Amino acid sequence: MKQWIAAQLSAQGAVAAGLPAKHIGGDGEHVVFFHANGFPPAMYQQMLHPLTDTYKVSAVYQRPLWPLPVPDDFDNWRLMIDDACRFIAAQPEPITLVGHSMGGLISIICAVREPDKVKQLILLDPVILAPHLIWVMRNLPDFLRKKLPLVEKTLRRPDTFVNIQQGFDFHRKVRGFKGISDSVLADYMAEGLYQTDDGFKLSYSREWEATIYQTVPWVWSSIKHLTTDTVVIRGRDSDTLSTEAVARLLRKQPHIKLVEVDGGHLFPLEQPLQTAELIRQQLVNHKH
Repeated sequence: MKQWIAAQLSAQGAVAAGLPAKHIGGDGEHVVFFHANGFPPAMYQQMLHPLTDTYKVSAVYQRPLWPLPVPDDFDNWRLMIDDACRFIAAQPEPITLVGHSMGGLISIICAVREPDKVKQLILLDPVILAPHLIWVMRNLPDFLRKKLPLVEKTLRRPDTFVNIQQGFDFHRKVRGFKGISDSVLADYMAEGLYQTDDGFKLSYSREWEATIYQTVPWVWSSIKHLTTDTVVIRGRDSDTLSTEAVARLLRKQPHIKLVEVDGGHLFPLEQPLQTAELIRQQLVNHKH
């Protein structure tokens, strides 16, 4: 995957053309998927493939999956947002954005910046934090941000394995993955590890993942200007999209449709076929 991304970037001549993207399949209206922090697009293929019987489906590969280190001055997601907006602006026709977690937040900002190119947003448990949480994150000293439990846990976990099976066995025991099937986990390993001289290394580095956790941007100013038809699908047990944030979101933008499903933040990976059907329903409803 790393070699494919490098080749895509080289063919574009620079990052100015936007993002590397893969055509998952299908024809018709274009649906573009933006993945979550830490998870490469292949992990979502069981959710995305069922949609290809009716729609043209693509998945983008955001900057943490590129063969590049975290920039020293990376203090928000601006680079990734700019990448996404360039990609969207270059599309010949308006598209539907489906985004999970980080991908959902980026989709919101791009829909505001490129309203004529985004006809619908389908947001899967997007990272929309309550304002006081963003304020706390922004004002914590760097050394304290690195001590946040999620950041510490990310930076401590192994990132190199002897082979893909060892990587699979390690992740099979991770508590956060207990609701994910073996087949979805195998999809993760297929694209989530790449071979090096030292073994099989995480494609999505610990450093990128931890940095993104620490630098969630302020999205509320974009939400204020959001006019795109938007559906938010939230896991009822989500530890990311709180009921407080949802209530504020719906007060700011009453036109947003909220759908709640059983499960937590990772419901698109734990229930890929059911999530695909939910996405399909929102796509069909948008036509009527």
